Amino acid sequence: MDALGRVCALALVVFTAAACSVEGPGSSRAGAAVAEGSASSFRVVVAGPDEGISRALAALAKNSGSAWTVSFDARTGTPSVLIGRWSPSVAMSAPEAIARAFFRDNASVWGIRNADEELALVAVEGSARSTFVRLAQRAAGVRVLGASLSVQIEEGAIVAVRGRFAPSAVKAGSVPKLDAQSAVRAAASATDTGARASARTELVVVVDGGAPFLAWAVTIDTGSRAGVVLVVDARTGAIVA
Repeated sequence: MDALGRVCALALVVFTAAACSVEGPGSSRAGAAVAEGSASSFRVVVAGPDEGISRALAALAKNSGSAWTVSFDARTGTPSVLIGRWSPSVAMSAPEAIARAFFRDNASVWGIRNADEELALVAVEGSARSTFVRLAQRAAGVRVLGASLSVQIEEGAIVAVRGRFAPSAVKAGSVPKLDAQSAVRAAASATDTGARASARTELVVVVDGGAPFLAWAVTIDTGSRAGVVLVVDARTGAIVA
């Protein structure tokens, strides 16, 4: 083991690998974090997890007996890419059941409090080699805009998880100050459709670097198949996207 490997191995054992990203965000180099006397490891390729996530990653590496490569979302501080191999302790055939078992066992890797409540099934899609289970994040029952995790399964084992999960989303609450009809009026005014168009609304959580907040996703019917979607701040009525 070279000097870098020894330093990172020590960091994993003593500091739960929080210091094993040897260069800053955007660096092409990666430090291998290897537990002494164990085949388990994880590799940090983008700086860096907080202490709780570091401990959770170390536990995942130890329990799975697999090396893991991890990249982090700079906005949420949680893994955006996690590559390794994990098999459930009890044989399972249903892809969703495998994915949910993984998140129950490793919820702390993303700061998930209750995996069954915070991850809602979106789709299960298969190819010749892999099956993909996509789960959308929900906070207090409200969908978190742009936050979902895609689980790749091969031969009954999880080999990759990609996507975005924002632990802070729960701070947005679930009761908007602005009602849905007010949001529709704001969106209709912004699109110059006024009362002529019908609209659909969905309460969502927006997490974009700052404090999370509630918003209304308003779909204005313009006659096209997709319509026009605007995001209205449920605190102020401002159009934010």
